[in-house]
Amino acid sequence: MKVLFLTNIPSPYTTNFFNELGKSVDLTVVYERERAADRSSSWGDGEIINFKKIVLKGLKKGNEQSLSFGILKHLKRNYDYIILGSFTTPTGILAVLWMKLFRIKYSLFSEGGIAKNGKGIKELIKKIIIRRANLYLSSCKLGDEYFVQYGADKDKIRRIIFTTLYEHDIEPNADFIENRTNNIPKLIAVGRFIESKGFMGLIEVSREINKDYPHELHIVGSGTEKDKYINYINDYKLNNIYVIDQLDKDALLKYYRESDIFVLPTKSDTWGLVIIEAMSQGLPIITTNTCVAGREFVDQNSGLLYDYSNLIELKNSLVQLINDNKLMKQLSYNNYIKMKDYTFENMVKGHLDILNSEYKKRLTRTK
Repeated sequence: MKVLFLTNIPSPYTTNFFNELGKSVDLTVVYERERAADRSSSWGDGEIINFKKIVLKGLKKGNEQSLSFGILKHLKRNYDYIILGSFTTPTGILAVLWMKLFRIKYSLFSEGGIAKNGKGIKELIKKIIIRRANLYLSSCKLGDEYFVQYGADKDKIRRIIFTTLYEHDIEPNADFIENRTNNIPKLIAVGRFIESKGFMGLIEVSREINKDYPHELHIVGSGTEKDKYINYINDYKLNNIYVIDQLDKDALLKYYRESDIFVLPTKSDTWGLVIIEAMSQGLPIITTNTCVAGREFVDQNSGLLYDYSNLIELKNSLVQLINDNKLMKQLSYNNYIKMKDYTFENMVKGHLDILNSEYKKRLTRTK
């Protein structure tokens, strides 16, 4: 089976997925750009083993998008599947319009998303692009609703797993949860140091509550706001907050396992893979109602959701978990169990089951 996959930029976790998928299909991956504008060169892409990589040349737009007419020469009928993971970028829109014009079948992949009000030219373009695709691959309920709102046939939507983890990344038992021995709760937040992640607000709330509810806060990542965080920490002489440079996967998983609570105060995340990572390592979650993975996975048995714009809600959520060790531990166990199947192995199996099933249906219809 020949598969072409269009996405925006290389990343370690997508490379891992493509390497696994490429063991079973003849896979070509076309990237719009080599790297995001706000990512450091140290953010490795991973070694390419089982697929062909093509990077387009074009006009760069924003952090991760481009307009490249070079995509058109790759949209050939000899692929059994053409899957677009970046279908609302200029290059993705161009690709879909081209395939509609020449009646080339295509599928859309979405890691998640929250549909808007449907008004305006951008919303109209989404409707044109999304409707009448051959197949829709969605990672969550909100992703399903996103596709349907923009015109997808709900009978063509298939649910897939989206993750960053191999089976060996998840501990075989949950003993490490019971063995956590932090004298005071250790909170961890992971992501890019940019305004939309909300880390500045988290730092302010941490400062406010630390006297009455002692804790440590470790913020892991990289980005343009790093100096802003450090200056604030130094100005207020906060000895409980640590800014940690981006960690490799193994080191980050270890950090998760040694922590007590995971916090993602994001303004908006179309998915939020760090939620899955943290839950798989047995951490209760505090995140916003604008984080898709939070909306998908976080309930009363796994953590707390709050309104991004309401720092009082964030404060109350932190205090509730910091002050209740029994609840903290129970949520940890629940999340460890919930995420045990969220692995690349199962992600690839799910994709193959869907692609093979749809391919057989296609062959049956042509007989």
